[in-house]
Parts: sequence; structure tokens; C-alpha cells
Amino acid sequence: MPPARAANAASGWTIFDDGPVTCPGPLPYPPAATRAGTIGVTKLQVALDATGRIGTIRIAEPSGPTPEHHLLDLAAQEAAAHCKGSPSPDGAAQSTALRYAWLEGAQTTTRAATPAPNGGSSPAILDTSTACPRPEFPLTALRAGAFGVTRLRLEVDGEGRVGAITVLSSAGPTPEHRLLDAAIAKAMRQCRFPIAKDERYPRIDYVWRLADDDAAQTSADALPPALRPILEKATRGDVGAQRTLADHYARGSGDDQRQASSWYRRAALQGDADAQTFLGQRTLAGRGVPADDALAASWLRKASDQGNAVAAFTLGLMAQMKRGPDATPAAAIRWLELAADRGLGDAFDELGAAHEQGAGVAKDAGLAAVYYCIAQRKGVAEAAGHLAAAGAKTGDARGDRACERATRWLAEAAAGHAPPLPGVER
Repeated sequence: MPPARAANAASGWTIFDDGPVTCPGPLPYPPAATRAGTIGVTKLQVALDATGRIGTIRIAEPSGPTPEHHLLDLAAQEAAAHCKGSPSPDGAAQSTALRYAWLEGAQTTTRAATPAPNGGSSPAILDTSTACPRPEFPLTALRAGAFGVTRLRLEVDGEGRVGAITVLSSAGPTPEHRLLDAAIAKAMRQCRFPIAKDERYPRIDYVWRLADDDAAQTSADALPPALRPILEKATRGDVGAQRTLADHYARGSGDDQRQASSWYRRAALQGDADAQTFLGQRTLAGRGVPADDALAASWLRKASDQGNAVAAFTLGLMAQMKRGPDATPAAAIRWLELAADRGLGDAFDELGAAHEQGAGVAKDAGLAAVYYCIAQRKGVAEAAGHLAAAGAKTGDARGDRACERATRWLAEAAAGHAPPLPGVER
């Protein structure tokens, strides 16, 4: 994603792509979200006409899964209608991404560090493993791959209760990192510390890692001898080794599936497109991780942005099933065409079905047969039956006419001419 044009230190708007809008803020927190201490980041996609007038406002990514998060999303969507746009320099319609960070729920103070009033010594560093609940990893931060270390200073009373909280250093520079800061601050308010009198201003360094990182629990003794050297490489961060271990565990069941997802996640966080695809598919199916359509789509988009055809194909299937943030027939066709452009045979077969049924495109059995024939030539076993059925509707039961057209298209593609897909104008 391009750099943000502006980002506030607290709740506020972030406008991407040097977007042509200015927006009101800060926004009033919905009372129910305030009472629940709800935080999150709402991402919107805003359409503008050539004069800069705000049009359609779509919630591209919700701030979280609860009803209180939905209140935040609706409030941001309503406020975005009052943003002011600028006329397009080329007279064309415009679109921009907006993001509103809702960070007031934890009531956290952020300011420069000052010496603790304990004689000028360094603040105490506490072990919170037994005194505090583990904070929930904010879903928006997880989708963005935001990790880091949040450093806090706490004011603790004589009974060990936490009062004022100061963020000495954030987990990172983005709104998603500030969500991490707010989440640990919220958790700290539930702590009870047995603390000495001269340690009334302790310091907490919280390292954000996934609570379900089963990869960290992988035992060499539980692996076949041939994989034990692979574990050492994977632990040091070797992406290929991480994928090898993930593939091994993916063939198992129960706890093995959690291990598989955890190793895929480690590779995915390093930018490996195949691991991002596998993790997206597993998150969609709830295999080894909780099912989450929005998070699955996020991983798949990251992989597709790197040219992964299977990721684009899976996003197309998601849209067909009305799952994920962009679940429309038109979106399904866009993703499937992208996967077909990248040469995936299954995408041609699925596009054939879409043209045969008129799902997101005009109904055209003849064009469907062309797609089925291409899929058959690319080794999709089911495509032969689909071709015969579609051909029968056009008097081309053997698919001769369709396959003649398919052969010409495949020849152009093999010659490197990058022809448009059948029936697609460029």
C-alpha cells in the first residue's frame, strides 16, 4: 500500500494514495463502544465524481468482529459522507482509501518519557506473566502483519492496582501498531502487582507475538530424523524450511494442523507468496486456525499482489460464495480472469461455468465451450464433460468449433503475445 499522506497520533483519519479529500475529526466515540473499551481501524473505499463530490462509501475492512466494532464502522462510514473532495484534474471519476483509527477505548496516554519519581533510577521491569491477562491480538493488526514491542510505564498504587498508563514507545509507526499499544494498555488495567514501595512506576516491555504460535513448540524428537535439520533452519527463519515443515504437518490431523498453520504463518509474514496462499486457504476453511473470511482474503490478496495465480483463483471462488469483503459476481469474474491470465487451468474451467450460467457475465454457451476447451488442454479432468455439455447447447457437441478458437488462443499465448482472454476486450 502506498505511504499515508497523514496519520494522527491518536484517533483520526489516514488518507492514502495522496487522496483528494479532507475529513472531519476526531469523531465522537459510540457510547456502547466506549463502555466496552472497543478499539480498531475501519478501512473505507470512497468513490468521488469528477467534481470531488463524495459518492459510494464501502467498508473495505471492518474494525473487528463484535457489534461494538460494527458501531465504529458505521460511525466512520457516516462521517466519511461529510468529507470534502477536490475536483479531478483530468475530469475523471476518482476513488481513494480512507482509514479511521479508533484508539480512545483504552484511554491510554501517549507522551515523551520522563524520569520516574523513584530517586532517578531506571523504572522497574516487571514480569507480567502471572499478574496480568494476555491481551487479545487486535484483528486489524493481525491482518496488516503488525508486530513489535510496546513499552509502557504504569502508575501503581500501594495495593498493586494500575492507575495512569503512559506509552513510552509504540510498537511501530502505523495505526495498526497503535492498536497494539492500546490493547496492551487495556490489559494492564486488569493487572494486580505485588510491588515494593520504591517501584511505584514500573516499566513494561510487551513483545507482540501470536498466542497460538504452535511453531514455537515444535519438538525435534517428534519429527522424522530427516526433518530434524530442517527444524533448525526453520527456527532461524529459513522460509523454504518453514514451508517444508508446514507441508509435513499439513498431512496430519489434530494438533498437526495447528502446527502447519503456524509454520505457514511464519513464512507468510516473511512475504512468501505460496505460504500466504496456503495460510489464506486454511483461514478460509478454519483448518488449524479460527475461520475468518476477512483475514483469509487479506492473506490471499498479499499473495495475489505477488503474482500468485492460485491466490487470485481462491479470491474468485470466495466472491462467488459471497464470502469476504468483495463478494460480488463482478468481483468473482475479475479475480478468475486474473488467475486465467496467469495460466491457471482451473480458472478457465470456472470462467466457462460463469459464461454458461451467466454469473457476473452475459450468458454465452459458445464462449463457455472455448474456456472449457482451454481448461481441458491445461489438464483439468472435469473440463471434457463440461465442454460436451456446453457444446450440445450450440450444436457443437464434440466441441470442434470451440476448440479451434481455443487452439488459436493457446498458440498466441505460447508465442508470448499475451492475447486477451476470449471474449475480453483490452
